[in-house]
Amino acid sequence: MLSKAIYTLILFFCFSNNLFAQTNVTQWQRTGGPLGGDVNEILITDSGALIAGTRLGGLYRSSDAGQTWSLIPESTGAPLLFTGVWDLVKNSQGHLFAGTNRGLYRSTDDGATWQFFDAGLVNRFIESIAINSIDVLFAGTRAGVFRSEDNGETWVEFNNGLTNTTVTAVAINSLGDVYAGTQSGIFFSNDNGDNWSERSAGLVGNKQITTLFITPEDTLLAGSFDGGFRSDDYGINWKRVLMSGTSLSFARNSSNVLIAGTAGSFVLRSIDNGLTWDAATGFLSSAGYKDLVFSESGELLAATAHYGVLRSGDNGDTWSRTNTGLFALDVVSMSQSTQGSIFGATSDGLFKTTDGAVTWSKVETSSFGITTTFVADNNAGRLFAAFGVLAISDDDGDTWFVADSSLTALSPTSIAFGSGSDVYVSFWNQAFKSDNNGDTWTEISTGLPTSGVQALGVSGTGTVFAGTRSNGVYRSVNAGTTWVEVNNGIGQNFDMTAFLFQPSGDVLVSGFDGVFRTIDNGDTWEKLGNVPTLGVKDLARDSAGNLFIASRGGGVSFSEDDGLTWKNINNGLSHLDARELLIDNLGRLYVGTRGGSVFKTQFTPTSVAQTRGGLPATFALEPNYPNPFNPETRIRYRLAAAGDVTLAIYNALGQFVRMLVSGRQPAGEHMVTWDARDGAGKQVASGAYVCRLSVGQLAQSREMMLIR
Repeated sequence: MLSKAIYTLILFFCFSNNLFAQTNVTQWQRTGGPLGGDVNEILITDSGALIAGTRLGGLYRSSDAGQTWSLIPESTGAPLLFTGVWDLVKNSQGHLFAGTNRGLYRSTDDGATWQFFDAGLVNRFIESIAINSIDVLFAGTRAGVFRSEDNGETWVEFNNGLTNTTVTAVAINSLGDVYAGTQSGIFFSNDNGDNWSERSAGLVGNKQITTLFITPEDTLLAGSFDGGFRSDDYGINWKRVLMSGTSLSFARNSSNVLIAGTAGSFVLRSIDNGLTWDAATGFLSSAGYKDLVFSESGELLAATAHYGVLRSGDNGDTWSRTNTGLFALDVVSMSQSTQGSIFGATSDGLFKTTDGAVTWSKVETSSFGITTTFVADNNAGRLFAAFGVLAISDDDGDTWFVADSSLTALSPTSIAFGSGSDVYVSFWNQAFKSDNNGDTWTEISTGLPTSGVQALGVSGTGTVFAGTRSNGVYRSVNAGTTWVEVNNGIGQNFDMTAFLFQPSGDVLVSGFDGVFRTIDNGDTWEKLGNVPTLGVKDLARDSAGNLFIASRGGGVSFSEDDGLTWKNINNGLSHLDARELLIDNLGRLYVGTRGGSVFKTQFTPTSVAQTRGGLPATFALEPNYPNPFNPETRIRYRLAAAGDVTLAIYNALGQFVRMLVSGRQPAGEHMVTWDARDGAGKQVASGAYVCRLSVGQLAQSREMMLIR
């Protein structure tokens, strides 16, 4: 407990010099994109509405045939926003069911609202649902098949004879026979799931089943990791009819044209009930056709892994995107170019905005592939992006070229910029350096672990840091020539995600276990307390010195006291799987999410120092770090303008102890270390002390605690 003298001292300093007004008005807004994302399923309701189930973004609904989409909001009974939706079906009453990695959701009002059920589900990861003629539900899970006879509210396990219980697909024929596709073949039940027997004769190669489809004639089609198979004798015998690649989905229209979607770029067609197939002429690189469905008008809709929802009016020969309002993309990296454009690296390629993220456009990079893992600007007009290869642009992203062939590795994981023209790029098991801004490269992997390099950073003094997946942090003090492990205080198994270099010289590192700081260039690390969540993915710092973290499942948090305490700022952030932070040149804060695209806000801190008259203070004294301390602590302060400065230490009785700064100083950030020992090495007494910063007639104070 603080003594009465300390309370008196603090009250005197605060009320005679400073008041603090609480003004937390941070509110996130979803930006205009990027649009699209990873969509697993599409369902057409009895009213003609479309429901799209995404891999990480929840459920979307369209009442205009897919022209526009709106996110179905979460509710107390349906926490959907981070749920992977793996299957969508409807029963004879028009009730809708969503199988997710959390259990079953049901809607009885055409998809407007949903209710969650999981009673009896030993494993809640539902990959497939089928419904028989009397509305009995069968769910394929990672713990076998479960059956519900009360519209999905309760479930009972039925796995007798099912030798592989990782069930990836379920289908029911006109006789009520149930088929279960598993990781090692297909199983059959003719007694409503009570008993199972294997029916995999003729399945060859990788027998992991991805989908099951039954035509009105009870012809069975099965997709696998080794193509597609067909059976016309109720699954007793199978014949491969799609010869290569992974088949993900099937659909048939009223003209009896069968469509097959693959995990790659192609859609295949059959007009003889699946005996022979030809490729449609439409080609979308690595689209991944996870689900196909025909509308009543005969239009083909596709749920894809990379392009969101696609529509085709000619059975797959041509496609158009239909993603307005569909914000389900993974945005894993963002950067602002020297021209002011903002770029977002996503699972669907690279996107660009020039109007503060109101609208986004896709950057043409088709020659490099789709998935983009990072984008970064070197602050000299050159952009770098990873598309499986490292690509470079000198015209604000309009055109791109592959980095010089001296860069021999593929699939870059991170990039960092040193002084002058130095550029560093990492790969899973290698690192390279360029001293001419990326024109040519030299490998610098000596001392790095053989796998897992996923983050790079360069300090203001030129020290290069490498973060790994499971080997912690490595450091190079000779521009990457050699590397040494520096995990004192972190541990060797630290999963590193990002670096942040402070003006003071401190280095922050984030990872699954939280946030750590070093004040000695990586020799030792100390974990920051009170970080509100694990799984920290990115770090950022604004011009006022506020720190921000983005975390998996925890959204965004900030600290005004150099990481000592943290507060969540998630008001309006409807997607909390935050992966990437960006502060633009106007001070606006952006967050890229996994499965929710990009949000932005104009950050306003929770406390703004004011003078007694209400005018903003011309300086700010930050909390010392560490605190408590022994025997040294660092004190930071900011000056908005040059002025006469004193920084003094007082004890709990208000008695002067030490003068740290006295004289005129320029505007900017300043830092001083207080060593609580006299010149002979004798330490002052343990206890509470007050640091007082005075600039002209104004002052601010902070309490500190010295512990021997």
